[in-house]
Amino acid sequence: MAFRRLNWLVVLLALVVCAPAAAQDADADDEQATEAQPEPEPPAQPTPPAAESATDDDELAALLLAENEGRGRINRIGALVLGGWAIGNFGWATVGLLRQPDDREQAFHLTNAAFNLVVAGIGIGAYFGNVPSEEWESMDTLATLNEGHNTEKLYLLAAGLDVAYIMSGAFLTAKGNLDRKEGMVGVGRSLMLQGTFLFAFDAAMYTFHMLRRTRFLKNLVGAESSRD
Repeated sequence: MAFRRLNWLVVLLALVVCAPAAAQDADADDEQATEAQPEPEPPAQPTPPAAESATDDDELAALLLAENEGRGRINRIGALVLGGWAIGNFGWATVGLLRQPDDREQAFHLTNAAFNLVVAGIGIGAYFGNVPSEEWESMDTLATLNEGHNTEKLYLLAAGLDVAYIMSGAFLTAKGNLDRKEGMVGVGRSLMLQGTFLFAFDAAMYTFHMLRRTRFLKNLVGAESSRD
């Protein structure tokens, strides 16, 4: 009986000694498991609506500025073409007049020179009127569209005047031949030449501007769709 009691006392002492150690080991395992787990990533912050709006506005402003600069660049190139045509006619007229031509050739060269004084003036005004300016940066969508539309209408009107030059030249040439007036024939031939060149020039400029504005409208619709 005493022996059994002694055994129970030994078992109880073993439990008392081992229980705290087992608890400490369990706590240590829990701490290691906790440290091994990765920390959760913070949720992604949504882009504020104000920032998105600012980005869209910047993209639209860049699109408008590119359109205005492109239109001005086309007009400056056209102005240089007009200037080159005028200079070529001045040189041609000078050489022709120095050769002591007859009445027909003299009238032809003089009319060319006089006509291209006006062409040169238009070219100079068109070039300096289309240099980059701060006004282009402040133009909104409606102003940019109106400017492009007005430019196209201007070249259409100029093409109509060119047809009038060609018809007037043909009339003067025919009448001069009937009346045997060599000077009138020379003037008529000059008007037909100048009108034909300017018609081709204005038709090309109108086409360039129309194609550019069409592409701009597509880009503008795409930009508006992305904003929605």
